[in-house]
Amino acid sequence: MNDSVCRLTLDDLRQALLQKVRFRDIEQTVVRQARLPSAEQAAASSLFLAQRTAPEYTALLTRWMAGSTPTRLRRTVNLEVSALVPFPLWGVAVPEFIKRFLKPSKKNIIALDGALSEIGAALCYSLSLYYCLQIPVNVVATDINGTETQYRFYPGDFLPELALYCLRHSIPLLPLNTPPRLVVSAMQFVYNQLMHKAQADFIQEIPAARTRTELQAAAAAQVQKVFATGLQFTLEREDLITQSCYCVSRLGDLAEFVSEQGSRSVSVAVLYKMANSLDVPDLIQAFRKSASGIAELYQQPEPQHDGTFTLTPLAVPPETETRLTPSAHAEKMRLLVERYLTSRMEEHLTLEHVDHLAARVAEVLRSHPAVQRPPGVRGTLAVREIAQAFGLMKKAITRADLARAAVLGLTHRTRFRDTDDHDPAAILKSVISSVIYALPLDTREQEALPSRRRALTADEAAQALQGLTDAALRTLAPGEAMPVDDPAFAAEAMNHPLVQQALQDAYNQRVFDNPQEALKDLLQELEDRGHVELTDERHRTLTPQGTSTLKDRLEQALARGELTPEQLAEALKHARSMPAPQGLTGDKLRLSPQAEAELLAELMDYQHQDRSSSSSLEDLYVHYAVHEHKGMKVLSDKVDYEKLKIMLHQLEKKGLLALSGDGKRYHLSHRALTKLLDTLIQREKGQILEQRAFKKEHEIDKTDVRRYRRGDVFRDISIRHSMRRILRKGKSCEDINYTDLRSFEKKPAHQLDIAVCVDISESMKHSGKLRYAKLAVAELARAAIEKNDRVGIVAFSNLGEVVVPLTDKITPLMQAAMTLRAQQYTNIGNGLRCARRMLLKEKNSNSRYIIVITDGQPNAALSDEFEDTASYHARVAAFSRQTSMETKRALGARHALVEAGLTRRQHIKISVVYIAAGDKEDEESERIAREIARIGNGRFHKVTAVERLPLEALEAVG
Repeated sequence: MNDSVCRLTLDDLRQALLQKVRFRDIEQTVVRQARLPSAEQAAASSLFLAQRTAPEYTALLTRWMAGSTPTRLRRTVNLEVSALVPFPLWGVAVPEFIKRFLKPSKKNIIALDGALSEIGAALCYSLSLYYCLQIPVNVVATDINGTETQYRFYPGDFLPELALYCLRHSIPLLPLNTPPRLVVSAMQFVYNQLMHKAQADFIQEIPAARTRTELQAAAAAQVQKVFATGLQFTLEREDLITQSCYCVSRLGDLAEFVSEQGSRSVSVAVLYKMANSLDVPDLIQAFRKSASGIAELYQQPEPQHDGTFTLTPLAVPPETETRLTPSAHAEKMRLLVERYLTSRMEEHLTLEHVDHLAARVAEVLRSHPAVQRPPGVRGTLAVREIAQAFGLMKKAITRADLARAAVLGLTHRTRFRDTDDHDPAAILKSVISSVIYALPLDTREQEALPSRRRALTADEAAQALQGLTDAALRTLAPGEAMPVDDPAFAAEAMNHPLVQQALQDAYNQRVFDNPQEALKDLLQELEDRGHVELTDERHRTLTPQGTSTLKDRLEQALARGELTPEQLAEALKHARSMPAPQGLTGDKLRLSPQAEAELLAELMDYQHQDRSSSSSLEDLYVHYAVHEHKGMKVLSDKVDYEKLKIMLHQLEKKGLLALSGDGKRYHLSHRALTKLLDTLIQREKGQILEQRAFKKEHEIDKTDVRRYRRGDVFRDISIRHSMRRILRKGKSCEDINYTDLRSFEKKPAHQLDIAVCVDISESMKHSGKLRYAKLAVAELARAAIEKNDRVGIVAFSNLGEVVVPLTDKITPLMQAAMTLRAQQYTNIGNGLRCARRMLLKEKNSNSRYIIVITDGQPNAALSDEFEDTASYHARVAAFSRQTSMETKRALGARHALVEAGLTRRQHIKISVVYIAAGDKEDEESERIAREIARIGNGRFHKVTAVERLPLEALEAVG
C-alpha cells in the first residue's frame, strides 16, 4: 500500500463526481470563500441571475415568460445599442473578450441570444464542483409543468463564464431567445457538422479581429460558407431567420420597457450567436428605421415557465478534450478545493475521536461484501497505537495520521475476496475516505441510511413466493420449513430466476451483496402479507393463504406452458408437506399487519357505500360472497361468516373499529386511519414531506429595512435596497463594505388557518379515491397540527358543509375524516364559499389557506333565491336532475371560478390537488382546476396514481 491510499486528491473527487457522488459541504464551503452563491441556490429558479443582478428587469422577464406583449409598440425601435457582437460557443477567455469588444459598465445591459433556462443552466454549471474539476455536465431544466429541456456544457464554454462574469460584476444579462427546438430535416446532421466546423474556424479568427465590425464580418463569412455549399438547407435557414426575428422583437420590447420606466441613460450590448450573423444586424436596422418592418417581422413572446435545474456529470469523450480550457475562475475554485482537502486531512483529532473512528473503520470492513476475513479487535488496537505514535512524534494526531495508521494496522489483517472486480487498495481507500475524512467516494457509502427497496406488488410477491418454494423443493427435504439463517438456502433462493425477476424493479440492482439479509427482508414482507408464518424463530412455512396464492400462481404457469402437470403436482405436494404455522390452530385466526391493513381498506371502501353511520356485518359477508361468485379473488376466511366475525373482533380489540347491535354492525374508528397511514403509505417519505409542508407559509415576514448588523445571514440582506444605496453613492465594487448593506427586519410569521375542502361526490366512491382522500386529509392535518396551525374540514357535494370547524386538536379531525360519505354532485363553488366563511369567522391576523381535493369538473351551482330555504338541499338536487349535463357543468364552472375570485380578494390562498386517475383524461376538468389554483394564487398538483394521493397532497403544500 502506498501513500495514495491515505490521502485524498482532486482526481479522487473527480472520479467520485463521475459516479454521481455529491460533495455539498465542499461545494458550499468553496463558493462561500469565493463569495458566490451555491449551485443549489442558482438551481432553484430560472430567474435567479436576473433577481441578483437586475431586479428592475424581472418584471419584463416575467411578462415575456407569460407570453405577454408590451402595452404599446412604437413605429420604430429607439434603443441605444452600444455594441453588436457575435460570440463563439467556446474557445475564448470570456473576461478578455468582453473587455475587448463590449467595454461594459454597470449602466449597460447585456442582451444575449439565448433562452432564460439556458442562462440559468449555464450559471448552475459555473458554480458547481463539476466546472472547477473540468467535468462536462448535462443540465436538465424542468419547468413547473414537468417539461424538460436539456443543455450540455463543457469546461471553457462561453455561456457559463458569461453568466458568472455578469453575476460577479452585477451586470444585467437578459435572454432574447427561446429554448432550442428540433428542426425536422433530412440534412440536419450534415448541417450540424458544417456549422461546428464553421464555429471552430470562427474561433481561430477572433484573435486577428481588431474591431467589432471585423468580428461581425468574420462570423457572417463563416455562416455564408455553410449555405454556399449548394446543399438544401432551406428549413435550417428559415429556422435561423425565425430565431433572429424573435431576438430583435425582444429588443423592441426592451426599448418599450425602458421607455415606460423613464430611463434615458440605458444602453444595450447585444451578443448574438454566430449562426445568426447573417440576420440579426440587418434586422436591428430594419426595426430602427421601418415601421412596416416591425409590423411584418415582430413576433409575440413565447410562454416559458420558471423551473429548476439538475446537473448530471458526463465522461469526457476524446473528441471534446480540446475544449477543456479551464478559466481563471475555474483555476481559483480548484485551488480552494485543494485547500479544503488539505485542511480536512490536517484536522486534529482527540484520542476519544481516534478510538471511535478506528472502531468504525473495522466495523465497516466487517460488513463489506468484498471482505472475506475482516480485521479483529487486535486490528483496532493496532490502529489506535500507531496513531498515538504519530501523535507523539508530531504533538498532534491528524486525520491523515489516522488514515496511515489504518493502512498499516489493517492491511495485513484483512483478507479480500479474490475476484477481478475487487481492488483491495481502492476498497480500503474508499472506507478510509468515508469514515475518517467523512467524504464518501462511492454513492453506496454516501447514504446515511441504507436505501430500502419499495414494497412488492401482489403479482411480484406471488412470483417471489413461487421462486422460494421452488428453491425449497430443490434444497430441502419434504416436510422441512424454510430456514432463515442457512447461507446455502439463502444463496439458492435469492439467486432463483423467479425471485430475481420479482425483485429487479424493487431493488436498484439484481445481484444481492448479502443474500441472507435480502432473504430475511423478503420473508418478512411475505409474512406481513400473510403468505408465510413462523414455525420457530429460525424457520418459516406457508400459511393457507400462501398455499392458495402459490396454487393460483402455479396454475397460471401451467396454462402458459411453463410447467407440466407432474411438476405442478410435485410443487403443491411439497408445499402442503411443510409444517403447520405456529399461530394457526383450531379456529384461532391471526391477521398479519399487511392483511390487517388490506381488510381495513376494504371495510372503509364498503362503508362508503352505506349512508348510515355504521355498516352491517351480514351485508359485508354478502358483499364478499357476491365478489367470489363473480370470479373475483377473495380470501377464503372472508366468505366464512364466523371467521369474518372473528377478524372484526380482533380489529375491535385493537381499537380499530367498534361493534354494535350485538356485534352485527360496525363502524371504523379514527385509529384505522392512523393504521392505514402507517401501513399503506411510505412513512419515511411521509415524515419528510410532513416537515416540509406549509413551510413557505411559515417563512419569516420581511417588511421593514434597516442597516446591516453583524450576524445577519445572507438571505436576509435586501439586494435591491443595498444596490440602490451603492449606486446613489457611486461606489465601485472595491469600495463596498458592510455599512452599505441593508437587511430586512424580520417579523415572526403568524399561525396558519387551513381549510381542507374535500370532494365527496358520487365519483369519489370508485377506485378507492375517497379512501385515499381521507388519508390525504389525515396527512395534511397531522402536518399542520405539528406546526401549531389550526385545521378545519369542509366537504362538498350538492352543497358545501363544515364538517369540523377550525381546531388545533388532531383527534376530532381524524374522527370526522373517517365519517365522510360519498353523495351526489360536485359543487366546488359552494365548497369554497363554506371554507371562506369558516376562515373569516375567526377574527384574527392569521394567514388563511384553502386546499381543495377533487376528482372532477363542477356540475352543480348555487342559486341565491334558494339559499336560506329549509328545502335547499332537495331543490338543488332536483334542479340538477332536471338540467342537462352541459348546462350543469357551465354553471358549476362559472360559480367555482367566481367563488375562487371572491375568496382570493379576502387574501385567502387556494391550492388544488386534482385526482386524474381514471380510464380517460378530462381536459376541461383539469383546466378549471388549474384556473381555480391560479386565481387563488396557489399551487395546482395533478395526481395520476390515486394510491399516491396522501404523499402528493403533502408535496402540493411543501
